[in-house]
Amino acid sequence: MGAVIQQARLESQILDPAEGYCVRLWFYFNTTAAGKLSVDRQVSGHITDTLKIVKASDVTHNDWHVTSVSVAPYSEGYSVLIIADTGSAVAGLVAVDDVSVTHGECQGGPTSACQDIFYACEQFGPEACLEPHILWAKLSCTKYCGFCEESTSNP
Repeated sequence: MGAVIQQARLESQILDPAEGYCVRLWFYFNTTAAGKLSVDRQVSGHITDTLKIVKASDVTHNDWHVTSVSVAPYSEGYSVLIIADTGSAVAGLVAVDDVSVTHGECQGGPTSACQDIFYACEQFGPEACLEPHILWAKLSCTKYCGFCEESTSNP
């Protein structure tokens, strides 16, 4: 009997077809055999476009990574579907965290973490960028707090 590949799906609400969006998420693979993560466009229950695929074998395992993908406007309402599968690893694990879907194209390139997810970081002041709030600040106020760095970070 072969390995069982488990799959998890996370689907957005139906999005305005006239709008473009930026989908940003953090992900983690515990082993290079853990499988893959895909971001797809879904219309009426059917995947119409695979927008991004990240394979566990292409990134460092046991570390958090951030990725983003711009989703172009479409002819009808659609949802964004994130699919994570464990691959053939017996104890394969794929984790997804801090998913955001915002209006407009992703800024700073396809894997940029240099944007604020929280809209009013300045209101909290620089103290929000320090302990004990550093984890929240890295995820929510990345640019305001000066945590801009590419790809690998622990959220």
